[in-house]
Amino acid sequence: SAIRRMCRALSEYIVAGIKTNIGFHRKVLNHPEFVSGGHDTTFVDRHLDELLQSATGDEPLAIVAAAVCYYLDRQPAIGSGEARKCSPWKHFQRSSWL
Repeated sequence: SAIRRMCRALSEYIVAGIKTNIGFHRKVLNHPEFVSGGHDTTFVDRHLDELLQSATGDEPLAIVAAAVCYYLDRQPAIGSGEARKCSPWKHFQRSSWL
């Protein structure tokens, strides 16, 4: 139950722009020996090569997220175009309220 909740929590993390060890922890939590409870303090040392081998599964998602952020950052803000400029009449009325 705790392992299942932790796997779900780790799968909900979205971190873009930096490397994390979330993939590594997901790999540990899904390892059959860990799930069966047959692990001890030497678990990571004994399985390190295997755990590191496919811990980079989130890299494509991070690349896509970075590309989307880059694209959105370069888009003009909503309402910043010519169509949103106030007419001189509205501007005059609003300035009279000040």
